[in-house]
Amino acid sequence: MAFELNLPIDHPTLLDLSVGTRVAIQGTVITAGAEVHRQLAEGAEIPEEVVEGSLLFHCRPHLVRKGKRFHALAIEPEVSAPYEPQVPDWLSGRHFRGFLGYGGFSDEVFQHFRRFTGCYLQTFAGAGASLARYVTGARELPFGSGLKGPDAMWALEVGNLPAVVTMDFQGSNLLQMISQGTARNLASIGE
Repeated sequence: MAFELNLPIDHPTLLDLSVGTRVAIQGTVITAGAEVHRQLAEGAEIPEEVVEGSLLFHCRPHLVRKGKRFHALAIEPEVSAPYEPQVPDWLSGRHFRGFLGYGGFSDEVFQHFRRFTGCYLQTFAGAGASLARYVTGARELPFGSGLKGPDAMWALEVGNLPAVVTMDFQGSNLLQMISQGTARNLASIGE
């Protein structure tokens, strides 16, 4: 059974999130793709609607307006590694306590997770249409200039969005553990 991760993330909850924990995310996730990150790096301000303890989702959501509401067609996760240089600012500013995407971050980012208390969650790449069914609402946030559609910053209301903790604030890294185990298994084949 998955751990119910209610957003925003508070400090006691972060203490419960360890590598390998399956979670069902409930609440508001904030999206940010390459253009949002570029404008943040150039000094754009994070919208006031982003509260302390938010979860930043590296993705470009594909939404369609039906009447006054937006409905998700796909929310395809993006690789998180290109955004590593901004992680210290996000964590130290206390807006974001967790990141969602795929691929994880480097060991250097771990040091920031430990210092500021953060975590990384991974969801299913290539399953954007399936993940869209977990989105119950969406609103575009007032951010940056010239960003529209998937490139804009969105607040997505989600219910039971599946993910797994792959990096925790204690410095454990599931991807690194798998890599080390695979290397040991390969080495034992030649013995």
